[in-house]
Amino acid sequence: MKSICLIIPYYGKFPNYFDLWLESVRYNPTIDFLIVSDIEEQYNYPQNVKIKKMTFADLQERIRSLYPFKAAIDSPYKLCDYKVAYGEIFYEELKKYDFWGYCDIDLIFGDIRKYITDDMLQKYDKIGMLGHFSIYRNCDEIRSLYKSKCAHIIDYQTAYSNNWIWHFDEYPGLSYICEELKINYCDIEDYADLDWCKQKFIKTYDHSSKERDKDDIQQIFYWNDGRVYNLIKENHEIMTKELMYVHLQKRKMVNDIDDLSKGYYIVPNKFLKIEEDKVSDIIDRYSQDGWSQAYKEFKRECFINRFKFNYWRYKITMMGKKK
Repeated sequence: MKSICLIIPYYGKFPNYFDLWLESVRYNPTIDFLIVSDIEEQYNYPQNVKIKKMTFADLQERIRSLYPFKAAIDSPYKLCDYKVAYGEIFYEELKKYDFWGYCDIDLIFGDIRKYITDDMLQKYDKIGMLGHFSIYRNCDEIRSLYKSKCAHIIDYQTAYSNNWIWHFDEYPGLSYICEELKINYCDIEDYADLDWCKQKFIKTYDHSSKERDKDDIQQIFYWNDGRVYNLIKENHEIMTKELMYVHLQKRKMVNDIDDLSKGYYIVPNKFLKIEEDKVSDIIDRYSQDGWSQAYKEFKRECFINRFKFNYWRYKITMMGKKK
């Protein structure tokens, strides 16, 4: 079995459902997770989760020592642009693994190895095209892939020379580079990336061949015994599909789960205990439409950023790529 380590530098405060993330990780014992952080709060960490104590200042120094130019990293959020460089930044920590990668902690995992098989690891150098979950073959060529230069695609020196968030870990950067250089890569199909603009759950797949959910879809998710399922109600019938993970990006969730033995439902903005309610009624109750608070905050951010030079520089870069 190919060895994998997912690395998560994290500064600030873990989300209030971090314990549920950890529990979903516990059910994937053949994959290691390395959390780099200075957070002192104690948790019941699974054996496959390793903690590396490091201040953000020390991490900044380590990153800047790798480049001949002054690498900009004034805030932890800027780390999203450096994810693609983790193979070099954390070379010593990752050198024993066949594959390295990264993931977010606003995910709830199912059975990862069911979807990331050894056959896939044998065939592909990169699996996953988005910043919330991607893995790479641990070799010199793929570790330094992010330094490749391609026409109409932002280069790493531009992305790393200022504190603007370029999302270099995704399609403005490395994912386009992989396509341009014909790197042997594949995306992941069986996951739910939830639209953070909507209050209800709508799966969206930007830059993917998969289609976005219709706006009238009725659905929730369910986690139990290390597996996560999508429950969709259609014509009074409930269809169940197992997934590798569900991505709750930017959602503020209420977490009152104190007993994982029966599993729990994942509904918009809440983890729900399994009770006597019928699943059909729960899906109806939590399939109401509306704009999320995160989206309202994003619109306000866009209003502010429209006056910033780097905002328009990014837009122009992407327009060039689309030609």
